[in-house]
Amino acid sequence: MKKILLLLTVLISTCSLIARDGYTLNFVTENLQGKTLEISYYVGSSRIFYSKDIVPITENTQTVFLKDTTKILGGIFKLNFIGQKASRDIIIDNGDNLTFRLSDIKMESLTSLNSDKNKLFSMYPGRKNDSIITTFLANHPKSAGAVFFKLEKKRKEIPAYFSRRAAYQKVFWKGMDLDNQQLQYLPNSYRTLKIYTELQEINDSLYSFAMNNLLSKIKTSSNFEFFSTWFFKNMRYNQKYSIDKTFVNTYRKYFDTLKIEYENISNFRAIERSYDDVNTNMQGEVITDFKLHTKSDSLVILSRVYPKNDYTFIAFYDPDCFHCQKAMPKLSALFSDLKKNKNIKIATIGMLNAYDQMGWSTFITRNNMQNWINLYSKDPNKAYQDDYNSYSNPRFFLLDSKGILLSRSGDVNELYKIINLK
Repeated sequence: MKKILLLLTVLISTCSLIARDGYTLNFVTENLQGKTLEISYYVGSSRIFYSKDIVPITENTQTVFLKDTTKILGGIFKLNFIGQKASRDIIIDNGDNLTFRLSDIKMESLTSLNSDKNKLFSMYPGRKNDSIITTFLANHPKSAGAVFFKLEKKRKEIPAYFSRRAAYQKVFWKGMDLDNQQLQYLPNSYRTLKIYTELQEINDSLYSFAMNNLLSKIKTSSNFEFFSTWFFKNMRYNQKYSIDKTFVNTYRKYFDTLKIEYENISNFRAIERSYDDVNTNMQGEVITDFKLHTKSDSLVILSRVYPKNDYTFIAFYDPDCFHCQKAMPKLSALFSDLKKNKNIKIATIGMLNAYDQMGWSTFITRNNMQNWINLYSKDPNKAYQDDYNSYSNPRFFLLDSKGILLSRSGDVNELYKIINLK
């Protein structure tokens, strides 16, 4: 009998030591009746998060639970009350059973009652003391929080002297498990990528090095899509630095040559559309020529326009396009102002990119574009759209006097800076 009892005791003890998948969150609440607590997970950035679960609080003093019985990777999760901006972050690892005390909607009272890692984590925001990072990494090396703090440590170790940053960039990812999928569920992953990319100035060769220094390490990793998607979006954001060649070469290397496939097809389609756009006319190269007509049917050849001007700006638009209606008044005002500078010659071309001329004259007048070169195509198939990837509106191109593409931006501040650098 004693042996049986001993065996049962051992079995019960063993079962209790087996980690359960998922998590259980216990919130001991006060004075929060009528509120609904929400938990969300981050995807790379503190600005990108998705709701995972909610729990209503129906009593003035109540312990509520959030529970998931499926295995999770673990990460940093966001807590907030629905309808409130204030939030707090907590660390949840697979198998966690965490208890917190909470008594205000601003979540300032959130206190961890049984989790040392969350107590440490709550002390980190706003603190300059790096000892929290060191202590956390020593005490909780297998937690998703450790991945978060490793990224934070990378940021804090950036050399103060710019001359030393090239060497640091080469070894930036040393010590990081780049296959760890927890990297996808942290609020500081994209911020770290941005910091890493900007360790040196942004140009074709340096950006290409930084990107491939990372992507070449994870070609077969499940994290490749996560990191590469960010890089492709970032290259489009930084198009003012003329890194089109890097975009095109990277696309061809990983998708055409290495045949890497994305799980999320919509991510790939977005990159594919950007590739078509960039590859059609690349910054730093002479733009494709066109032969189009004015309203009075005079022929205009682009290659005869830009040599006579310091800058040529081309806008493709449709009078019914909402974004065109918002952008063109600002652009018209910008170039009207810039043309007052007698030291700079600027040609402005407005290209009707629609299947009929309805509203064209009104659009020109309303946006003070009477002094622009206003063009349309007589070709019913609109073959020029292939040359400029102008299947949607609006589309913009800024050229120099040699016809070299300087920018595709329609942002008035960026265009003003480019032209006034002369």
